[in-house]
Amino acid sequence: MRYIGQGLSSLETFCSLMCLPNPVSQKAYDRINAKIADISEALANASMKKAAAKGKIIDDSRICWRNGSLRNAENFFRSEQKHGLKYQRYIGDGDSKTFLSIAEKKPYGDSVPIEKIECVGHVQKRMGSRLRKLKDLWGEKKLSDGKTIGGKGRLTDAIMSKLTTFYGNAIRANSHNVNEMRQAVWAVWAHTSSTDDEPKHWFCPKGKNSWCKYNVSVHNNTVNEFSHKNTLPKAVSEVIKPVFKDLSHLKLLRCLGGKLKMLMSH
Repeated sequence: MRYIGQGLSSLETFCSLMCLPNPVSQKAYDRINAKIADISEALANASMKKAAAKGKIIDDSRICWRNGSLRNAENFFRSEQKHGLKYQRYIGDGDSKTFLSIAEKKPYGDSVPIEKIECVGHVQKRMGSRLRKLKDLWGEKKLSDGKTIGGKGRLTDAIMSKLTTFYGNAIRANSHNVNEMRQAVWAVWAHTSSTDDEPKHWFCPKGKNSWCKYNVSVHNNTVNEFSHKNTLPKAVSEVIKPVFKDLSHLKLLRCLGGKLKMLMSH
């Protein structure tokens, strides 16, 4: 019952339905639960101690901000006592209240400042949010080509989802170099706005193994046979360009750095 997340009342119901003897009393049940909790904590601590020695992730607690007070932020404040480690980087979303509270409390003193790294997943969602807001803002207004921003072959929900995914992939695949990360982000915009008359694959990877089929055709000397498909109209591409400009800013990408895990030092 504990394994499937049920308590004593469920155990009593099960025993009744199966014509089994009554289970343990509430007092015995609580005593057994306490024993399980003690053993689980001991095993967890032993496992984390081994992980800490190898530099692995040892904590994944949620940090919650409620009524102006920091709750469940034990990660930083117990790391030295429990693991002999100092967490130097905090990974979170755009809300800085929790991070500011931790930074102000200085759990390791003035000599070890805490650095904030934006969560790639949260930043990736910004692309989708910005594109949806942009689409709502334009509504039925006409773009430079006399058509609305939405509709078949334009900024549909499917296209916005793809652009958001491609943006996140560009960040994760280039964590080693922020300039290459920025180039990969712009490759998404340029690639999706390319046409046969105006190919814009300058930032796309080159060579036969590129995800860009145009550049593969260039490598294979078959570019004359290549035809662009599912390209966003120029009017739509120009409207969404500022979103890519904002979300490829070097300051933001440096905060990301492609680091998805809590990094630690002894």
